Amino acid sequence: MHLGIGLKDKFITIIVKIILLLRNDQHQIFKRSKIKKVLIYAYTGMGNFVLYTPTLKTLKNYLPNAKFTLLHGNDTGCHEVVSGLGLIDNYVIIARNANLTRRFQIINKLRKEKYDLVISEFHNNNSFFALASVLCGAKYRVGHVSSPGWRNNWDFIYNIPVKMKKDQHEIDRYLELVYALGINKNDIDKNTTFYLDEGDKQFALYFFRNNEIEFEKEMVISVQMGTSPTMRWKQWDLDKYSELCDKILDFPNTKIIFLGSPNEKGMIDEVSNKMNRDPIIAAGKTNVKQAVALIEKSDVIICNDSGLMHAAVAVDTPVIAIYGPTDYKRTAPLGEKHTIIRKGLECSPCFKMEGTEKVVNCQYDYKCLKLITVDEVFKVVRDYLIFDKYASKIDN
Repeated sequence: MHLGIGLKDKFITIIVKIILLLRNDQHQIFKRSKIKKVLIYAYTGMGNFVLYTPTLKTLKNYLPNAKFTLLHGNDTGCHEVVSGLGLIDNYVIIARNANLTRRFQIINKLRKEKYDLVISEFHNNNSFFALASVLCGAKYRVGHVSSPGWRNNWDFIYNIPVKMKKDQHEIDRYLELVYALGINKNDIDKNTTFYLDEGDKQFALYFFRNNEIEFEKEMVISVQMGTSPTMRWKQWDLDKYSELCDKILDFPNTKIIFLGSPNEKGMIDEVSNKMNRDPIIAAGKTNVKQAVALIEKSDVIICNDSGLMHAAVAVDTPVIAIYGPTDYKRTAPLGEKHTIIRKGLECSPCFKMEGTEKVVNCQYDYKCLKLITVDEVFKVVRDYLIFDKYASKIDN
């Protein structure tokens, strides 16, 4: 359900409308030659930002002489996705819990940079970013406006408004932002990107050697059973993960790597202790880029809908994703080598763009996830990946 505007947002709305009235710049014809500095918001999770990389690459190609600044959170993982790619020139961090003083310090810093173009965060409804978009002084303001399945309280701030289509994949939603600038849709590379440097790749090689993994002879399956701490309703049952991994390890010459953040180490150890065979635990022993380097070197990753799932697609590792309430039409891994396992119940998917009320207060006790069995997932692993690649490795 869409939440109404609060008193704070009403006050900000009045201020912003007065500023826009005084500036009188709502009707602008975009001139590519005028763009020297671009400000981009990314106050979202790592997975969403991976899906945003085709848009960033397109922008960089379209505006090769412009300088790009990324305004992002301190805990999102966005920096890790593009660090080293050369797409972003400057990074500005704004913590989620930043106080009012800090927020206005950031806005003042942005004003001094004199940006020509600001591109709002993906389907953004945040009052701070709305205020920053106007106060930073950029002549052109691009952002998603109210579209099917989503209402934006800040439609009026954008002089280049962008509508999304119903059931559109996130990659395409983000690309709509650059199509609005006049970019030819036929010139788009929709492949996502996650940058790994030589140090990250060397870490993966060292990790494999240190854990006696022979990549050329063994099947390596990465498993990420965690999710965002605020979205545990995406998580398949942990006992099922332990049972599934035992069944996989019944195959000879097969290794499983458990991935996860440091705060998931206890959960992962609990799953490992229930298993008959020992997985290799990387949780808590890697940073984000190192974890993605391990995924890149794996034959497949089994996971929930998560940031590492999107990172796996970006590094071209086959994905077997277990989906529950998430709107798969928006976030599914794209490509024939990837598989999602879900139940098409009448009530699902219920996690839509409008908010989390339905999924958080699920009246069906997350039946969409609980009905997915170990055998269902194992069959996909066995038939779609294990036997084909396993046979080729054994032959070698």
